[in-house]
Amino acid sequence: MSKGRKKSPKDYIRLACDLHLDFSVDDITDVSSNEAISKFLEGEIRLFVWIDEKECPVVSTEALATNHLGAIAFVHSTGESLQCMTLAPRTYPEEEKKEDKEKGDAVTSDAKKSTTGTLDALQTYTRHCFGPAVHALTSSGDEEEKVINVFQGLEDKIRELDVALGQVRRSALSQIPSVNLQTDPLIAKAAAMAAEKNIPLTNLEELDLSSKLQDDEFLNKVQTGVSQWIVQIRKVTVLPSTTAFPSVDSSSSSADLEEVSFWLQLEVALQEIPQELSKPDVELTLNLLKAAKRFLATISLDNNTGLEGASSQTNDIAHFLRNYPAPALEAARDWDKISTAVNQIFDHLPKVRSSRYYDLERCAKLLEATTLTLRRRMVDVLEKSSFLFMAFSDYETEIRFPSQDVLVQFDDRYEQFVEFFLEQGRRRKPASGKTAGEVVKGMTLYHKVLQERLDMLHEFRVNHEKLLSVLKEVLGDGQVLSQVEAAPRNLLASLDVLDLSHGGTMALERAFEEYDRQMDTLEAKLAKLLRDKLTACKNAEDMFRVFARFNPLLTRTRVRAAVKEFQIQLISTVGKAVEKLQSKFTQKYEASNAAKISRLRGIPPVAGKILWARQMERQVNALMQRMSDVLGKDWGQQLEGRQLRRAGDELLAKLDAKAFFRAWVSEWEKELTNTSNSRLQSYPILIMPEGREGKLVARVNFDTKNELLFREIRQLKWLGFKEDIPRTLILVSEESVSRYPYAMALKTALRSYTAVRALVTPELELLVMPQLLSIRECISEAFDVKLSTSKAVSKKRRVRFDTRELAAWVDNLGGLVTKFEERVEQLLRACDKVDIALDLLEQVDYDGAKFQGILMSIQKSIDQMSLSGYADLDSWVKVVDDRMGEVLAKRLETALKAWNFKFMIQNEEETEETTKEQDASLPKITVPDIPVEIMLRNQEITAVPAVPIVRSQFLKCLNDFVGVVCTLPRPKSGRFEVFDSRTGEAKNHGESEECFHKLIYKVDVNIVTEAYRNVEQHIRQMNDFASQWFAYQTLWDTRVSEVTGMVGEDVDKWQQILLEAAEARSK
Repeated sequence: MSKGRKKSPKDYIRLACDLHLDFSVDDITDVSSNEAISKFLEGEIRLFVWIDEKECPVVSTEALATNHLGAIAFVHSTGESLQCMTLAPRTYPEEEKKEDKEKGDAVTSDAKKSTTGTLDALQTYTRHCFGPAVHALTSSGDEEEKVINVFQGLEDKIRELDVALGQVRRSALSQIPSVNLQTDPLIAKAAAMAAEKNIPLTNLEELDLSSKLQDDEFLNKVQTGVSQWIVQIRKVTVLPSTTAFPSVDSSSSSADLEEVSFWLQLEVALQEIPQELSKPDVELTLNLLKAAKRFLATISLDNNTGLEGASSQTNDIAHFLRNYPAPALEAARDWDKISTAVNQIFDHLPKVRSSRYYDLERCAKLLEATTLTLRRRMVDVLEKSSFLFMAFSDYETEIRFPSQDVLVQFDDRYEQFVEFFLEQGRRRKPASGKTAGEVVKGMTLYHKVLQERLDMLHEFRVNHEKLLSVLKEVLGDGQVLSQVEAAPRNLLASLDVLDLSHGGTMALERAFEEYDRQMDTLEAKLAKLLRDKLTACKNAEDMFRVFARFNPLLTRTRVRAAVKEFQIQLISTVGKAVEKLQSKFTQKYEASNAAKISRLRGIPPVAGKILWARQMERQVNALMQRMSDVLGKDWGQQLEGRQLRRAGDELLAKLDAKAFFRAWVSEWEKELTNTSNSRLQSYPILIMPEGREGKLVARVNFDTKNELLFREIRQLKWLGFKEDIPRTLILVSEESVSRYPYAMALKTALRSYTAVRALVTPELELLVMPQLLSIRECISEAFDVKLSTSKAVSKKRRVRFDTRELAAWVDNLGGLVTKFEERVEQLLRACDKVDIALDLLEQVDYDGAKFQGILMSIQKSIDQMSLSGYADLDSWVKVVDDRMGEVLAKRLETALKAWNFKFMIQNEEETEETTKEQDASLPKITVPDIPVEIMLRNQEITAVPAVPIVRSQFLKCLNDFVGVVCTLPRPKSGRFEVFDSRTGEAKNHGESEECFHKLIYKVDVNIVTEAYRNVEQHIRQMNDFASQWFAYQTLWDTRVSEVTGMVGEDVDKWQQILLEAAEARSK
C-alpha cells in the first residue's frame, strides 16, 4: 500500500479478508495468528490467511495448510506497498452429505477441492499475469539483446510452470481413489501400545487381544473390515485394465498430458498400497485373524487384490510414459521449440517396443492426442502474428517456412513411425483385435486440418502477391492497386481464419468468394490494358515479353479471350523456331561450329557433344517456356499447343544424352578389360623405337587417352553425370589425374632436353658435360641402371608412378633440364657474340685499336663463361683461338697485299685500268711517310736521313704494319683462375704464346718476300736519287780556272763538254 493511502496496512488486511474470505480479522482469538499478523506488519515478507475445515480463520507467516476452505496471501513488495493474492476462493461445505459416502472419501474430496482451487489460482496468475507481463518486457525493444535473451528464457520457464501446474491440477482431479485402510479402534489402540512399549505385533497376550480370539462377533467385524480393504484396493488395481484412453472431446483437450499424468499418478497410488498394508495396525489385524484361524480373509487379501499384476503393468507403462515430451510440446512458444519437441516425441515413441503392457492402439491414440496439442501450439504461435497482413517476405521467413519445416518434419517422422508401427503389429496385435494397418488407417491426425487451412491461406497469399506484383508492373502506384492491397484486410480482418470448425470454414469460403467477385471487376480492365499493350508491340519478341509479364492473368477467362488472336500469331512463330531446330539435327556435331569452339576451349569430344545437346535442349525448353507464357501452364493440353508439345517432346527425347553416355562408358570398360595390367604401366619412362630406322628414344609412359578420360570425366561431372560414372572409370581417371602432372613435367623435360641437346655441337659438348652426366644419371634411376660415370649408390628398384620418391625424382629431373637449358642458352649466346665479333673482325679497317676492341669483347665473353664455371673451357677457347687466327691470318695477308700494291712500281706493260681494279679489290691502308732531305751544308751535299737509316725506318714500318695483327693478345680461359693447376714450364710456354706471333708463317711467303722486295726497291730508288745529287758535289768542288786551264781554247773540247752537260741534264 503506497504512502498516499490513508488506511493502514492492517486496515488493508482487514478489508481483503472481509472481501475474499468473508470473516473479520478482529474475530481472530488465536494467539499465534495475532502474533503472525504483528510479525508481518513489523516487516515479515509474507502472510498466509485461510479458513480451515472447521471454518475458523488461521494466519501464519510460515506455510499454508493443505486442506482449507479458502486462502489468500499478502506480500511486501518494493517500498512500503502491499500486494494481496487470492490463492483459493472461499467455499462452504455442504450441509447434508450423502449417507452412502464413506468418511475417508469425503475427506479426500474436500482435500481435492482445496488443492485444485489453489492450483487454479496459481495457474491463472501464471498464464494471465506473469506470462503477459514478461512477454511485454521481451517485446518492448528498449532493452539490450543480452537482457532480452534473459527475458525470453524467463518467459520459457513461466510457460513450463503453467504446463506443470496444469499437470498437477489434472492429477489432483483424477479419478484414482486413495486407499486408506481403517482398523478397529481396539486394534489401533493395541498397535499404538506395541509401538510405545516395543512389543512384537505377534504377541497378542501382552497386547490384551488374546481374549478376542474366541469373540466371534468381534472377529466377524474385523473380517468384514478386511473385506472392505480388498474392495478399496481393487478399486485401484482394476484401473490399469479398465481405464480407457482419455477422450479428445474438444480442441482444448490435453488427452496426451492426461494419459501421462494418469499412469504416473496410478504408479504412485499403487506404491502407496504396500505402505498402507505395512502399517502396524493393519499387520496386527492380520495377525489376529491368522491366530483365530480366519485364513479366508487373509488369503483373499493376498490373492484377490491383483496388486502385483497391476503394479508390474503400471510400472512398465509409467516407465515408457515418464519421459514422454508432451509437456515440452505444450510449453513450446516458437517454431524451433515445437520442431524440437516433435523430434523428441518421435524419438520417444519407438521405445514402446520395450513396453510389454502398453497397447499399440493406445500408443496410436497417444500420438493422435499429441497432434491435437501440436495443432493447439501452432495456432497459438500463429495468433501472435498477423500473418495474413504482414509483408510477404516476412510472412515466408517467419511463418510459412518455419511452419512447413515443422509439418514436413512431422510427415517424414510419421512415415518412419508407421513403418515401425506395422512391424510391431506383426509381432504383437492390438488388444482390440484390429490389425496394425487398420489402427493406422483409423488414426486421426488433428493437425492435418490446420495444415490444409495453412496451405489454403498460403495459396491465397501467393496468388494475391502475384496479382499485386503484376499490377505494380502494369499500373504502378494508384487507386486500383490500393484497393487490391486493402481487399484481404477488409474481408478477413474480422474473421478468425484459424477457426477450424464448420462455421469458421464456411465464413472463410464466403470471404474468398467475395474477394473473387471484387477481382472480377478488375479483370475486365486488365484484359483491355493487356490487349492495348500487345497491339502496341513492334515484333514477336515484345509480345513474348508482354505475355511473360502478364502470364498470371491468363488464368482469367476474360483476359484469355481478349488475347486469343495474339496467341495464334505467336504460336506460329514458335512453330517456325521448332522447325529450325529440327533442321539442325541433320548436321552432325563433329562438323558444327560448336565442335570447333569446344576444341579451342579444351572441351573433350564426348562432353562437348553432350554440352551441345544440352544447349539444344535448353533452346527447346526455352521455346516450350514461351508457349507456357503465351498459353498458360496447361498449354500442352490445349488444342493450339498440343502439336508443338508433341514436337518438343520428340526433340527432347532425341537430345537425351544418357544412351550416348552409356555407350561411351561401355566402350571404355571394354578397353580397360582388354588392357593388360603389366608392370610396364607403372614405369614413368619407357625406351621405344621410333621412325623407320627404329631409333630408340625415351618416351613418357602416359597415354593421351588417359588424359582425355579424366578431362571427359571432369566435364561430365560438371554436366551432372557424377552418379552415373562407374567406379572403375573414376579410379582410372583419378590415377590418370595423379600421374598427369608428373607425366606432363616429364614430357616437358624430355622435349626440352631433346631440343636443347640438338643445339649442342661436339665442340660445345665438353662445356656442358657435367649437366649432361647429371641428366643421364637421373634418367638412369628410372631404369635401375648405374652409369659408368656415376658416383651415386645404385638403388634397389626402379622409380615408378606409385612410389613416394616420384615427385622428388621428377622435380630433380626438371631442375636438371632447366639448368641444362640455361647453361646451353648462355653458351649459345656467348658463341653468337664470338661469331659476331669474328665477322666484325673480317670487316673492320686494318687498325690495331679496332682489332683490340673486338678481341676484348671476345675475351669478356670468355671471362663470363669462366666465372659461370663451364667445364673444360680451354678446349673451346682453343677452337675460338684457331678461328681467330685464321681470320687474322687472312686479314694480314690481305693487308700485305695492299702494302705491296701501295708500294708497287708499275711496269710499263700494266695499264691504268688494271691498276684501278687491283686498287678496288684491296683494302685501304695507311702507311706513314718517311721524309728525306738533300741538304748542302758546309759545301757538302748530304741526304738526311741517310739511306741506311731510311732502310731501318722503312723496315720498322713494315714490321709495325705486320705487328698490328701479330701483336694482338690471344684469348685466355683462366684469367680468373687463382689456383692454376698448370706447371711452371707450361706457364712459360703459354706466356710466350700470348700473342699471334706465328700468324706471319701462315701468310704466303711470296707476299712477304714481295713486301720486303718493295722496300728494297724503294731504298735503291732513293739511293739512286741521292747519288745523282751526290754527283754534283764534284761540280761544286771544281773551279772555273781549273776547267779553263785543262780545256784551253780548244773549241771542240768546249763543245764536247756542253754536249755532255746537256745529255746529263736530260737524264
